[in-house]
Amino acid sequence: MISDAFGRPRQRRRWLLPLILVTLLAAAIGLSQVATPSSPLLAEDVRSRAIEVSRRADVFRELLARMGSVNRVELQTVTDEALVRITDARSFIDELENPPPEFAAVLALFDLALESWGDGTAGLTEHLLAAADGDEGLGLTDQVTDDLLELRAGDRLYRELVAALAEADVTQPVSPLPDVRFLPEGYPVGPGAQTLLAQARVDGSPLSLEAALAVEQVTTVPEWVLDTSGTLVLDATEQLVVRVVVTNAGNALSELSAVSVEVAGGDGSAQAATVEVPALEAGAKTTVTFDPLVVTPGRSYSLVVQLALSPGEGETADNSRTLLFRVNEGTVTTTTTAASG
Repeated sequence: MISDAFGRPRQRRRWLLPLILVTLLAAAIGLSQVATPSSPLLAEDVRSRAIEVSRRADVFRELLARMGSVNRVELQTVTDEALVRITDARSFIDELENPPPEFAAVLALFDLALESWGDGTAGLTEHLLAAADGDEGLGLTDQVTDDLLELRAGDRLYRELVAALAEADVTQPVSPLPDVRFLPEGYPVGPGAQTLLAQARVDGSPLSLEAALAVEQVTTVPEWVLDTSGTLVLDATEQLVVRVVVTNAGNALSELSAVSVEVAGGDGSAQAATVEVPALEAGAKTTVTFDPLVVTPGRSYSLVVQLALSPGEGETADNSRTLLFRVNEGTVTTTTTAASG
């Protein structure tokens, strides 16, 4: 007879394994009987999280289809919103205590799908932005391909989750789960990766980092108003102070720039001035004020505001403004206004 390490015959232990299995099975059955009534509620919780992820997946999938026209802020925003929903759903799974045994496969598949979606969306955005910012490395093709494969794996795992829930031993009917797909059906991962990278790297790609300065508003002191004919009019004055609000509508820090104004009168007179515009963070704005310009009551003028372009700036229509105004000989009694864009 063969003995174990403690000198006890192993034959005496043959009955232990069946006993342990029976005990575990009985415990599982008992737990299932206690937990099963909550299964429909848990299924609804899973469904509500899946609906939130599905909405973000729909937006992300649509964004992939038009990546050539998607700008950097939109891509990052869509990705961040998807990641928030994915993280919320994974936290919900992690915080569950003693979920019903019949839900083990459903929850495991859901967590794996969420993990794949999270890795795929975050990685794809990171690597496409790197390509847009000048990374020409050949390794990016493999990385983007892997990101797309992660998304496809998440879609496949979710389909398996739906099937697992349909087969789960839930005592009450539950609402069907929504369709969740981050990739279009049959998306060609290899060619798709190459297309996405080409779109990100093309000159002038909206994914590129760039500043986009714009003239947001022009105001004056004294403050001009619109008369009944729609003409800008100033109260009688011999000095005009021009203020220009400059904003960075791009997604990158702007460089030091300048804005100029030129006031030309109908008599051929002209005055010009230039003021420095500091570097602006994306979305920031500043107001620059010019020294007083000389005007004459009773005369009409044109005011041209010209903002220097940022390097590589493609949108130029909002970098200049031409306004016509008249200096009144008396007091104007109409509502004040500002010339803004």
